[in-house]
Amino acid sequence: MSRVNKNLISYLKNPDLYESFTLGRSGKLAFHWANSQKYLDSLKQNKSIMKLLRKKISVIKKTLENEPAWLISKQNQIESNIYEIYKYFLDPRLRELWFEVNDDITLSLRTVQGPYTRLQSMRWFDYEIYRAFVFEKLLRCQRMNLRTFRLSTDVDISIIPYGMPFSDLNAKVSQIMEDGFIIKVDSKSDIQKICSSKNLQYRLDLGPLKKEVTYDSYVRGSRDFFLRNDIYELGKNKENCSYSNGKEYHLFVAFSDICPTVSEEIRAPFIELLDKYRAYIESHIDKLEDHEEKLSA
Repeated sequence: MSRVNKNLISYLKNPDLYESFTLGRSGKLAFHWANSQKYLDSLKQNKSIMKLLRKKISVIKKTLENEPAWLISKQNQIESNIYEIYKYFLDPRLRELWFEVNDDITLSLRTVQGPYTRLQSMRWFDYEIYRAFVFEKLLRCQRMNLRTFRLSTDVDISIIPYGMPFSDLNAKVSQIMEDGFIIKVDSKSDIQKICSSKNLQYRLDLGPLKKEVTYDSYVRGSRDFFLRNDIYELGKNKENCSYSNGKEYHLFVAFSDICPTVSEEIRAPFIELLDKYRAYIESHIDKLEDHEEKLSA
């Protein structure tokens, strides 16, 4: 992959707020600009791209500021807007006050007369809007050190119950990083089954990625594993599920959470993918920086 990919250079020059750049031959891998610290650092020198992204975020914020919202608690009624609701949610101190302590707060996005739903129900929550706020924070901070390089994936994973009255559940590995991966579940009923079950088995379908890396586990097609503990109890999974809008859920699995007999067989091919495409992406970021330096010289 030593040749310059002009389409990737174009993506880096004019990044879409939400869209990712497809990588590899499988169609199962993609890169989003916000998942590279090197790219975020490069934007400090590239003011034009930074300005472009901030403008796109500003359009979203202004739209949200013009969408009214009404909040009712036992004490009073507040007229606000959707932008402020997301600000409350993203501020840890306000989140505790509005979303955890005062569980009686209700919200209407239609009229002051209602209908009202509990703020804690998260029905108002839109993951794409939430991402825009995260992107803004990434661009605003000099160096957050919150994320290592991440690769978006579309890898099937089956969740297999034992002794439970339901069949296998289908989910996706949506992102991989140095210390683990994220499982995306698109059904509230499925997440309820997962969280109430013990001793679940997981089966990764690695076959579609066998052309991407050399590791033998991809050639074998799939790999089964168990976790050291129930997935709901790992890390912040319980908290993350409670703040879902009921349409999609994200569960993080650290490689260290996988039973040690197979953990390296799961980890090794993922790390190979990360190393391969991190080097590829960063080489193009270097080329973009070189191009900008020549223009300013």
